[in-house]
Amino acid sequence: MNQSSTSTCVDGSGSIILAGINSGTINLGDRNIGPGIFVAKFDANGVHVWSRGVHGAPEREPSLLAGIPKVDCTPDGDVFLAGGFAGTIQFDDATFSTYPTDTYDIYIARIDGSTGSWSAADGGWSRQFGGPGDEGVIDFAVHSSKGAIITGNFTQGIEFGNFSSAIDSGMYLASIDNTGKPTWVRSFTNARPSSLSIDALGNSSITGTYEHPVDFGGGELPEWNRNQMTFATQFDISGIHRWSRGLLGQITMSSISVDPLNNVTLFGNASYSLRIDDNEILTVRDFPSALAIKLNPEGKTLWKRWFPTASNHAITAIIAETDLRGENIISGRAINTGSSTATTIDLGTGPQRTGEYSFFITKLGN
Repeated sequence: MNQSSTSTCVDGSGSIILAGINSGTINLGDRNIGPGIFVAKFDANGVHVWSRGVHGAPEREPSLLAGIPKVDCTPDGDVFLAGGFAGTIQFDDATFSTYPTDTYDIYIARIDGSTGSWSAADGGWSRQFGGPGDEGVIDFAVHSSKGAIITGNFTQGIEFGNFSSAIDSGMYLASIDNTGKPTWVRSFTNARPSSLSIDALGNSSITGTYEHPVDFGGGELPEWNRNQMTFATQFDISGIHRWSRGLLGQITMSSISVDPLNNVTLFGNASYSLRIDDNEILTVRDFPSALAIKLNPEGKTLWKRWFPTASNHAITAIIAETDLRGENIISGRAINTGSSTATTIDLGTGPQRTGEYSFFITKLGN
């Protein structure tokens, strides 16, 4: 039996929303929830408020097709839920099915934060979007207008209401308003997103990878004798391209976050040689090292920081957030790939002893 939490968010009152997948039966406080997706709310003291289940088949290969559910909270405490599914999935007012049945489509739903209902009578809704191939949700975020920006990948075209992709396969970026209506859609070849964040102005910043030239609206991003490069790009709330960057070398960014001044910080890992700004080449060890890059609102580099490791030791930043003071909290893991012998890593405060597998958390200033 598989029971996994996949996403959390915190609303304005400090309540915690938890989402995940369940292949059996789970009880989070007031009812048994069968196979499918679960969503639950707990107050700031951890007391259960409500929990709901979505019956269906939310996972086939979630790491590949982005079937895992994600949640985010609106300013007034309602909840958005999004993910991918194959076959049939059941919401309060709607049953969604994919065709062919073994392909993936996208669902997105708005949940009333006080009751946990997504029925129209309580102000909720649910929507299905997709096409004849596979479509998945990589990430999404809610903005101050109580709508959402969602990103992922697709094959064989994708439709969001009256909007259709201009290409057969690639990355999509779509805006959904607070009634569930798509307001704009963008699509790009040769790109795969990994994380999305929205600033106070409603600008959407996205990071991910590309293997061939990609153009987000400001011209093709460069290549540099590597099979995979990393991009960072930003669009305004109307879907207009603001800026885009190509980060060259063996770089993988797993998280992106914005601060109160609308600066953007990218977090991930890198190895070998990197080219981040113009012709500057940075040399990192052969094994992955954690990397953080902070950009201003126009996409220009403010600072970059990486944590070199000893030989046979890999350190990876997995998840990160920016607090209200603009400081960056990074969490990840360190792995000794050579032997089980303990070694050390330095996160900026001096060497710290690690084992074969270690967890780390650190804070970087703004």
